[in-house]
Amino acid sequence: MPLPPVREAEHWFVEAATAAVRAGEHLDPLAVELVVALVPHAPFVAAAIEQVEPLPDESTLAADAHRVCETLRSGDGRVDPQVARDLVTQLEERMLPAYRPGRGMGALEDDVAVAHAMAAAHRYGGDDTHLMMAEELMRSVVRRYWSELARHPLRVICEAAVVLDALAQQAEQPEYKARALEALDAAARGYKDLGWRAAPFVIALRMIR
Repeated sequence: MPLPPVREAEHWFVEAATAAVRAGEHLDPLAVELVVALVPHAPFVAAAIEQVEPLPDESTLAADAHRVCETLRSGDGRVDPQVARDLVTQLEERMLPAYRPGRGMGALEDDVAVAHAMAAAHRYGGDDTHLMMAEELMRSVVRRYWSELARHPLRVICEAAVVLDALAQQAEQPEYKARALEALDAAARGYKDLGWRAAPFVIALRMIR
């Protein structure tokens, strides 16, 4: 199915988020971040920020990888290469007991999140080893999960799209871009049924199109 135009998806999301906040729902931090990016001065934004539902403080491998990504991103490209290496080393120590060459950690969410962290570490720290690990993990993801990708949670599918798009640029491999668009296509099926919880899809669509 054709992907929706970015502006159309953005407009739909703002309407869904507005209705949810007015109905008393609490958006999660990702949805609030998108709302602020799209309509920072809309009347309901203050209520959305005030009522944001914090994400659970998880200690899963995927959650640890996401924290690494956020730390690197918050440095806005000014992360000391050694800091990036140290962060990834700590993550590697956590992932190694479950890691199997060619099979990743055995769970799509973990593989994608760790690949995301590795790609971010390469972007900000410049260590090609991190890029190689990100590529190895995402190649494993494509081999093992691609035929049933649409069955997985939308947020994981969208993160896979974002990681593949990043790798297309960092590794100069255009085939990753094609895979990123395939993941977006899988996420596009029924995303409106999720209401504001489809924020990961709109964010990925804005980044990749």
